[in-house]
Amino acid sequence: MKETYDAPSYMKEPTNKAVKDLLAFIEAYPSKDMQDLVRGGWATKVRFQIQAGVVAKLLRALSQKAGRPVVVYGLNAFIYTGRYLAPINPHVLEDLHFGICEAAGLSTQEWHDQTYYERFLKAVVRDTNYKSYFGNILPKPGVLFKDGFVDIKGKLHRDVKPSWLCMYEVQCNWERDTPRGTRFMDVVNHAVDNKEEKSYMLASFGNAIAGDPLNAQKALLLVGLGGTGKSTIQDAVSSVVGAHNRYDVDSIGQLAEQNGQHAGPTEFATLCIAADSSANVKKVDVIKKFISKEPVKAKELFIQPRVIRPRSAIIVGSNDAQIERLLHDDGIFRRFDIIGFWNRVSADQKDSKLHEKLAEETADIGWIVVKAMVKHAKANNMNLTRPASLAARLQNARDEGDVVSSALSQMGARIATKGGEGVWVYWPDIKTNVMELAQDDGYEVKAMQIKAKLKAAGHNSQELPEPFHLNRYAFYRLEILDPDVFRSFNLKTKNF
Repeated sequence: MKETYDAPSYMKEPTNKAVKDLLAFIEAYPSKDMQDLVRGGWATKVRFQIQAGVVAKLLRALSQKAGRPVVVYGLNAFIYTGRYLAPINPHVLEDLHFGICEAAGLSTQEWHDQTYYERFLKAVVRDTNYKSYFGNILPKPGVLFKDGFVDIKGKLHRDVKPSWLCMYEVQCNWERDTPRGTRFMDVVNHAVDNKEEKSYMLASFGNAIAGDPLNAQKALLLVGLGGTGKSTIQDAVSSVVGAHNRYDVDSIGQLAEQNGQHAGPTEFATLCIAADSSANVKKVDVIKKFISKEPVKAKELFIQPRVIRPRSAIIVGSNDAQIERLLHDDGIFRRFDIIGFWNRVSADQKDSKLHEKLAEETADIGWIVVKAMVKHAKANNMNLTRPASLAARLQNARDEGDVVSSALSQMGARIATKGGEGVWVYWPDIKTNVMELAQDDGYEVKAMQIKAKLKAAGHNSQELPEPFHLNRYAFYRLEILDPDVFRSFNLKTKNF
């Protein structure tokens, strides 16, 4: 039997044992009884066209009877070890295929035929999909530790069920003394100064690896200078879930490209790590679906396009928050948190073996971030609540990234909140000045975009007393930020 792959070292022994136990169970299972496991049985000589399907059905039935179900999740094969689902590679599927064929008296000579191999993979995807075992369920939010499964409230469940779809195990007990984790916290403390934002970031990491039990539906952007620890922290947190649960993309926009070609792995991977927050996102609505874990289309080799429900939490590490240009969209604004990294590590402070040292703290890191999530949830009514400083920074980023808001700020004003104070300004004056200022900044904005932005705040002409609401040129209410700058534009205003 060949080794499994792409799994943490702690998984290899349990995974190999689970595969060996399953192969031994298959070998000992009476061949005459196997036909009863497949509806209708099969003829002594199974036709080439249907053998692949028969073997896939037997794989599902026998592995379930053995207590070691082989499960396809996100088009990747896993085996239940008794604690979690561990990945197995195609060579293990080959071993299982040959074991079933030999025990059932079926031919094995077609295995190397490409057409047969494709038929077998399609049959395995169909018959051993996790939904065929557990129904159309979502993974149970939480994190598996050595002494049990921890939920959103920090409650420990000793008995773990396969239907919870645990994909990894933190190699320490939940009920333990406070772990060391000193090197990891040193990196975090140096990278982020603000105490509230630091706690929020750690809670966000815990929520991400737990499968979003707080239902925050947010992506985390680590933005700042190079050499400030963004990648180091990303790698340290993702090491908790293992390489098989991390999916890397070049940019968040890539997830929505090429009709779902890059979407498949997000169905099972715990984390999706993006290297860029490019504003060149053509399908913003699709990105919002990924973050909210709503059904999206995925396209895979040999398989017809299908609809999946993403599991991955998105974490972006970038030197530039280019996504600012998309923050004018309320859905994007609500779904993205931006943590600033501005403290560079000096040359004499750099540790060439830091990643190796952090690898020794993987279990501690998992405990720290889950503990931070539980603490934050209890203090915020089971919600992931942004600190005031982070909310203010996001609003500033939104204003800077929004062409209309940026132009208005240059005019010494901003759109007044509904019911708030402000002055009524003549629409043609607003339109002319915003379009000119935007053009000076290198952007083209249309009148309908400006009006839509103003109307979104609820300040249209229908609010004005008669006869002003009958005027085809409406007045819109702006809040004055800088009276001197505002007066310099000679805008026509009225008091109603």
